[in-house]
Amino acid sequence: MNGSGCYYAVCGGLALELFLGRETRGHGDIDICVFRNERDKIIHYMQPTGWDIYEMLDCGMCHKITDINRQIKLKCNVFCVCGECAVLWLKPA
Repeated sequence: MNGSGCYYAVCGGLALELFLGRETRGHGDIDICVFRNERDKIIHYMQPTGWDIYEMLDCGMCHKITDINRQIKLKCNVFCVCGECAVLWLKPA
């Protein structure tokens, strides 16, 4: 993330552990927060490094962002998946 050029913060359970200075449990994901106006910038940074980028829609649906100019932007959240992910199951709808 340091090379992204974005301001970012670690959030969620890992942030608590960094604050405590010790691991309390295993993590299947890492929550990172960036400013909403840097959404495209972070997508441009993550995609070439092998991450698939998805944006959340309604009703548990998501959209894979393959073209930065073809986003739906219904919600501000995006998530990145690299390879097999044990905490996420996607199926075509």
